[in-house]
Amino acid sequence: MIRLRSRIAALLPERSPLRPADAMAGWLLLLPINAVAIVLMAPWPSGGLAARALHHAFDAGQLVAAGVASALAVVLWSQLRRIGLKARWPGWIAFGLAAAGLGWPILTEDLAGLAERLAERANPALLLPAAIVAVAAGIVGAGCFGRLLARPRWRWVGVGLAVAMGVLNHRLLRADYPGAHCYLAWAAAALAGNALAGVPWPLSGDTGTARRVTWGLWSVAAAWGGATTALPAPVSARLGLIGMSGAPLAPFIARLHAGDTVSPDRAKAFAAAGLSTFEQRWFESSHRWPVIASKPGLTYADPVVVLLTIDAVRADALDRFADRLPNLTRLRAESLDFTQARTPGSQTVYSVTSLFTGTYFSEQYWSKLNSGKDRYLWPCNDPTVRFPTLLTKAGVRTVTRSAARWMVNEWGVTRGFQDEGWTRSRQKYSLAPEVTDSLFWVMDHHPTGRMFVYTHYLDPHAPYDRGDRADGNGNSTLDAYVRELTYVDKEIGRWMAQLSKPPFAGRTLLVVSSDHGEAFGEHGTTEHATTLYEEQVRVPLLVWGPGVVPKQIDTPVTLLDVGPTVLDAFGQTTPTQMMGQSLLPFVLGRTAKLTRPIAAEGRLKQMLVLPDGVKLIRDQRAGTREIYDLKTDPTESRNLYGVDEAMTARMPALDAFFETHRIRRKGYQIPYRR
Repeated sequence: MIRLRSRIAALLPERSPLRPADAMAGWLLLLPINAVAIVLMAPWPSGGLAARALHHAFDAGQLVAAGVASALAVVLWSQLRRIGLKARWPGWIAFGLAAAGLGWPILTEDLAGLAERLAERANPALLLPAAIVAVAAGIVGAGCFGRLLARPRWRWVGVGLAVAMGVLNHRLLRADYPGAHCYLAWAAAALAGNALAGVPWPLSGDTGTARRVTWGLWSVAAAWGGATTALPAPVSARLGLIGMSGAPLAPFIARLHAGDTVSPDRAKAFAAAGLSTFEQRWFESSHRWPVIASKPGLTYADPVVVLLTIDAVRADALDRFADRLPNLTRLRAESLDFTQARTPGSQTVYSVTSLFTGTYFSEQYWSKLNSGKDRYLWPCNDPTVRFPTLLTKAGVRTVTRSAARWMVNEWGVTRGFQDEGWTRSRQKYSLAPEVTDSLFWVMDHHPTGRMFVYTHYLDPHAPYDRGDRADGNGNSTLDAYVRELTYVDKEIGRWMAQLSKPPFAGRTLLVVSSDHGEAFGEHGTTEHATTLYEEQVRVPLLVWGPGVVPKQIDTPVTLLDVGPTVLDAFGQTTPTQMMGQSLLPFVLGRTAKLTRPIAAEGRLKQMLVLPDGVKLIRDQRAGTREIYDLKTDPTESRNLYGVDEAMTARMPALDAFFETHRIRRKGYQIPYRR
């Protein structure tokens, strides 16, 4: 043991103590990496060159602030050493405790989901603290490794590894997991700073001039870092900061400045938004009115409605990849095609729950499921009646087969089916053919009577590994995604064939849509669940069946309209809880006056699309607000909030809508659910 300690001591020479400048250098090493990432990866801000310059200034300033804080910690430790604390290990223990303590507010959100999912295998009360301590130990380990490399021949290996970590921080888990990005940046800075211990820095002499210049530089650094953390960044710069994965402090600093600064004058907002009297009712009262079924309604004898939602289908997928999706292309050509359909959320759990309840996320009650592997937030105790319950009570046979265990009654996403089941599989999610076969078996055994059938195909989901590799044009992520769409496209062909022959021919409506879209680099994001931009909320919505005249409908609709439409198809009244309106008049060749707003929610982000195509977005945690005119700016590249006064005046309409329609339950706060 003594020999081992002497060897370790030899690797950590006393002549190279960690200095405040070393701690600052570790963070400054990340500054050029972030600057290049901003240039290469951040979308050009609507504020132009000035907004981009502020983005750089605030990003660099926050890194400098972290460097100043680290330097102060080194000064404190050096003072303790001077008064007699000679051992090294108390410093590393203190560093580890500080890392773990800071990890609680920073990492809890990122690690909570993982801890809850593993709760069946270990004590849930210990999992989250253990995970935070483990990550904090990684920071300590990076610093210790840097100290081992603090020798002339090896220190640049440590610097190179730190640079690699800084680059990876921009590439991994993009636009998500802010705590993980913060800690990876911290580990890179700790590694680099410790590896550079002993390097002779400029102005390290003891002359009066050197001291004055050094104090001047530290003063400038402290002022710059303090200003960029204490003052809120302008809106355009803040959007860029929180959208960059490698900006370690920006998401947390933004939350400190997330106060509401919008005028509460609703009347002015409604006038600016051009809302009619009927449309304003949705913003002024949480009370809704029951809507009786359309008359005349469907003329089918014993109608059947089949609702299929396919995971992650972009609204433009049927245009861009029509040659590879023959069945969906044919279905659209023979269907009522709602070209302006949007989902109520950019994540499956949010959007499907809203589809079946007819309510938005902030109207629902989310709590932990206390059994099984998914001890996480679910709508399992939400009392809202799902529309299959109403159909079942009305004597309609309701059937679902799920590709995932969490889409049956216990979890609350869907509820009220007379015949429900999870199609078990060796895969994480059941394969589309397995689900289709299971539903066909049920339908073949119940050929008569009214019936509602539902499933959600989860196959087109990242990591896009289910498609046939022979059916593709390359190995890109987008091509892999399309291969998965072609996999489900074959099931759509099977459904069209099944419903075109007895006993279902002539009496079945097929409704096909998606739970959300998918991003492939738009707005610096990939996949879904992270934003409410059009690539993630626009989805196809097709209605196919006997008597349906193929036509494109450009009226904006929402998936919340699907529940009222299905109820209407069976002659049932839409209850007061439901925010959507029936689209059956369009199916019957008539028109419908739709007054309800088009909105979406997810991860405490909220979106509202006004009747004239102006889109409002707010992020309640980051305190950002955005306004886009989709008619002139369909790619959402020019944020008009704070730039166009008339547009900015519309923003309180979003606040009014979600404040009116939110759950009010004692002690309950609308949660952030990953």
